Amino acid sequence: MKFIIFISLLALFPSKVIANENPICKKKLKGYSICQLAKANSEAMAAYLPNRIDDTTTLYATLAKDNIVTVLGYTTYTKDSLKEELGGNSPEDLMALSNIMKEIASKNVCNSSPLTKDFINAGGVIAYRLGYMDKSPLVTYQVDKCN
Repeated sequence: MKFIIFISLLALFPSKVIANENPICKKKLKGYSICQLAKANSEAMAAYLPNRIDDTTTLYATLAKDNIVTVLGYTTYTKDSLKEELGGNSPEDLMALSNIMKEIASKNVCNSSPLTKDFINAGGVIAYRLGYMDKSPLVTYQVDKCN
């Protein structure tokens, strides 16, 4: 995301209005409430959606609530085709898949820009909810810290 787009979106959201919604919103980063930054980040990301990020995954929407940006996506897999690919789709198999996806997302989010890394380390969260091709739930994971 471009820093200029990000900052220009901040002007649309008065920080006092957002800061009254949830105590977490009182946290500040560079003079802006963390919730104000979540909303601006969500809107900046939405400008690039839908976005096919690999051969099997498409991100299609973002939502912001308080300090959390939720990114929605789906895979080209059905439950049966994923079971075939993984060799199973037990809760343990899906947890292993979720952990792999979280690791990849964490690296991408935390390395995308210093501002995004600062947002996460100041208490912001980027959550991912991915579904199967029919958009039924597959995995949910979140990035809530950057090293």
